[in-house]
Amino acid sequence: MLPKSEAHGIDPKTHIAKANIIGPVPALFTFLPVNYLHLRGGDLLCAYEGIMSNFNQLLSDGERDALSNLEVGLRPFFKLRATMPLQYITAFLLVALKEGQTVTELAARAGISASLMTRHLADLGRMNRYHNDGYDLVESELDPMDRRTKRQRLTAKGQRLVGHLLGALTR
Repeated sequence: MLPKSEAHGIDPKTHIAKANIIGPVPALFTFLPVNYLHLRGGDLLCAYEGIMSNFNQLLSDGERDALSNLEVGLRPFFKLRATMPLQYITAFLLVALKEGQTVTELAARAGISASLMTRHLADLGRMNRYHNDGYDLVESELDPMDRRTKRQRLTAKGQRLVGHLLGALTR
């Protein structure tokens, strides 16, 4: 079994595997940086920010509160659409984190192609890519210094959604 584990990057002495993340990590997931996976007696342990959490045990109060706040924070997205894709939420959060970026800049931050980011932003806009009503959370505006460039920003509805999200996460 150890040679197989070793082939998967697990140290046979400590049974600890370094998690190798290739490419940019979406901002949404940076709240839980996973550094190492640890195998012990068949249990999978996850080390993040120096704390070991056994997934076979109950969550601590702090972990439970953090996950509860995240779930409450995501509710407004699911009120807009019960099956809101995580990619749309990620694209929205990237715009909210730094308005005024181009599609290319947002795509690079998300680790996806510019064409895919364009589709996500179109669906988050006033009119989606199929020319039906969109979510009206994000809009494009021409850059006054270079009219070929469109910069992304939140609509008033998008700004309200950020307020709901922050309220849930800081409660």
